[in-house]
Amino acid sequence: MHKTIWLARLLLERGPLTQTEILQAWCEENARNAPMARSTFFDNLRRLRQEFGIEVVLCDSGYSLASSSADNQLIEHLTGFSAEAKRLSPTAQAIRMWRPIIADALEQKLCIQMTYRSPSRGTYETLLAPYCLHTVGDLTYVVGRSSRHRECRTFALDRIQYLKLTPSHFKIPKDFSEEAYFYNSLGAYAGPSYQPAEVVLRATPTLAAYFRSRPLHNSQREMSEGVFSFHIAITRDLVARLLSFGPDLVVCRPESLVVEMRSQLRETLRNYSSPNV
Repeated sequence: MHKTIWLARLLLERGPLTQTEILQAWCEENARNAPMARSTFFDNLRRLRQEFGIEVVLCDSGYSLASSSADNQLIEHLTGFSAEAKRLSPTAQAIRMWRPIIADALEQKLCIQMTYRSPSRGTYETLLAPYCLHTVGDLTYVVGRSSRHRECRTFALDRIQYLKLTPSHFKIPKDFSEEAYFYNSLGAYAGPSYQPAEVVLRATPTLAAYFRSRPLHNSQREMSEGVFSFHIAITRDLVARLLSFGPDLVVCRPESLVVEMRSQLRETLRNYSSPNV
């Protein structure tokens, strides 16, 4: 979590604390066990005041939040630290924390400065012009133009480390719509770079009945008894979903998807064939 938000949450939970105790707490909770520099500590005190209007006061026993109920409510909103929020999963807490800021950015058409943690590319910063929020199951994503990537991208809210509204305005392209952006996809992978293909699946009678009552995708069409066709982008989310049906489902075509399914199944079997399992 961003140091400024982390500091507000720490003082709300454990304050008052001395500067030494705060720096030690950061060292203990930081994944890299790296200490917070004293200059960074004072920078974050200033950012809490200037960016969020949250005052931190120094008394004999150490630093604590100013005793304003309005401040505490704001901090709970920013950090997801309320009693209700603490019962939520980390993913749900992240959605609760960042969604209001993104909603404000969408309403005012303001860019947001974002620190994002990618599983494959590490942590980086980008200026994002948010176009919409999109929910898939329990996960929520923000879609928008990223200055780092110079194109429209999709970002999971639970991987956001820090968000800040900026004064920079943006315009949503006239040809953008959430429905069109995700129309050819199942899950979070979407956009012009994910072109659809014809996918044909054969399902057992039980699974076929399930597909008829709950279509897998908006393009679903039953060609014959238990055989379904789709016009859909082949993504990691689609492969994972198909694998979840186990032996009740067989991919007939395209061949590239058949090969991918076989590869995934072989790798899974190999993991369970190891004597160390």
